Amino acid sequence: MDGALVHLVRKERFYKTMLIDYHLGSEDIQGKMWQAIFGIAAEKGVEVGFGQIANSQIPVDRVALKNGIFRQGFTIRGDYVGLVRLADWVGKTGGIGKISSLVIMVPKDAAKEKELLVRLGMSGIRKSK
Repeated sequence: MDGALVHLVRKERFYKTMLIDYHLGSEDIQGKMWQAIFGIAAEKGVEVGFGQIANSQIPVDRVALKNGIFRQGFTIRGDYVGLVRLADWVGKTGGIGKISSLVIMVPKDAAKEKELLVRLGMSGIRKSK
């Protein structure tokens, strides 16, 4: 019986930590996420797209919105090293959610030879007030 209790306590700590990583503040979630991604992208030498291309790739889930689950998509262009650094920093940054999808492709209209396009999907849980 004592071993089961220890196991349950470890499990509870793990899930609490995971939920904290996904939590977003209740104020201006889109703005906070955008500022964090844009700031990291500028530092890593890659460009974040201003279009709605990435947002249309993530379908709107009304039940998820009702339950406080938030999703946002971004389109990012750059070289491989810059994009990997961006993904690493975004994954380590707290308070903006977590990476839920990452698609890397070669754009049809690539201006540079080694330029890549990334569709980055972020997910988070809205904190209740």
